Amino acid sequence: MTATAQQILRAAADGTEEWKNQRTEGFGGSNAADLHTGSASRFALWREKVGLAEPEVISPELQAMFDFGHSREPALARIFTERTGLKVRNTGTWARKDQPWQLANPDRLIGRDGILEIKTTGAYTDAAKDWKAGIVPAKAWVQNHWYAHVTGRTQLWFIAEVDRQPIILGPFDRDEQLIEDLVLEATEFWEQVTAGAQPEPTTPGDMPLAYPTSVDGSTVELEPWDDTVQDLQRLTQLQAQIKELSAEEKDLRASIQSEMGDAEQLISDGRVLATWKTTNGRKSLSKDALQEDGIDTEKYMRQGKSYRRFTVKGA
Repeated sequence: MTATAQQILRAAADGTEEWKNQRTEGFGGSNAADLHTGSASRFALWREKVGLAEPEVISPELQAMFDFGHSREPALARIFTERTGLKVRNTGTWARKDQPWQLANPDRLIGRDGILEIKTTGAYTDAAKDWKAGIVPAKAWVQNHWYAHVTGRTQLWFIAEVDRQPIILGPFDRDEQLIEDLVLEATEFWEQVTAGAQPEPTTPGDMPLAYPTSVDGSTVELEPWDDTVQDLQRLTQLQAQIKELSAEEKDLRASIQSEMGDAEQLISDGRVLATWKTTNGRKSLSKDALQEDGIDTEKYMRQGKSYRRFTVKGA
């Protein structure tokens, strides 16, 4: 194995502010997976790297999932060694010597030439179906190949805990064609980052970020044969279909609820088909009650963030 990378952060730095800051200054395995699989747009990733993206708000539930996955890594690494006889070691963040912006943060290194990627997932996810079928999910596959590129290692292993059951897949020889594709994609993207050249927005999530405000009175004139006119006609048709389906969904829901009455569960042949349970209402502050107590509620009002409303008038 050729030593193509150098360690820039030790394993103990994982999760620290230093580690988080380093991730924004380079291109790592999760970035490669997002870009290659399309799970994140080039435009959104570019905004993150140039410092335009707002800090991600992670819900307590999602943070708990991240924490659980991280906490399971030592146990799963130990299980991997017990079942394969291969020794692993914890590692930190690595950077290519020839391209320092290319980063890798493998879960574990195996011997002199292997990499172990560790995953956890629930029983009913798409990833779980792949792991159970002996298939490495696309994002994990790409992520580990990026690590192989940065570190120069050639043997890829995976262990995934699916609904508390460890699944080991490997070894796999690295796919040189895939790595070539990943490097090309990453290099083109990073050139846009360093040049400050904004990629074209392409996804629904990109549009409000790329065009946050409208210019009063401005218009775009289209010819009748323009493709956008065709898109508007198709959108109008889909909106009508969605309206019809929504009405049908409400009717079906009402019919099923009528059958259930005050029961919590609907069962057939021993299987639970539906539940209809009582939940507590959401607690909220009463503006009227506060005013009755002499509190000036207007003092505490805040203007919400402006946004653009898209409405189809006709096509």
